[in-house]
Amino acid sequence: MAKGFISPYASSEASEDFVELIAIYITHDATYWSTMLTSAGTVGAPIINQKFEIVYNYMLNSWGIDLNELRSVVQRRSGEIGNLDLDNLN
Repeated sequence: MAKGFISPYASSEASEDFVELIAIYITHDATYWSTMLTSAGTVGAPIINQKFEIVYNYMLNSWGIDLNELRSVVQRRSGEIGNLDLDNLN
């Protein structure tokens, strides 16, 4: 993270970096994100934030997807998984 990549996998290719930013952002809460940025340090955190801003704006302006709203839905739905009736998905 100190080199500005959200995960080791993100450093493998530019498109993976883009997707990992989205995946990690929407599947983790704000506390995790903040802790991750802190551990990225004063060099890595600004790079991650800059890349995330590009990704966020791309998703919003190109697809109409607000990653904050998507994160909220994913986090809520993740909490509901244990209550799903997988035999009757209506």
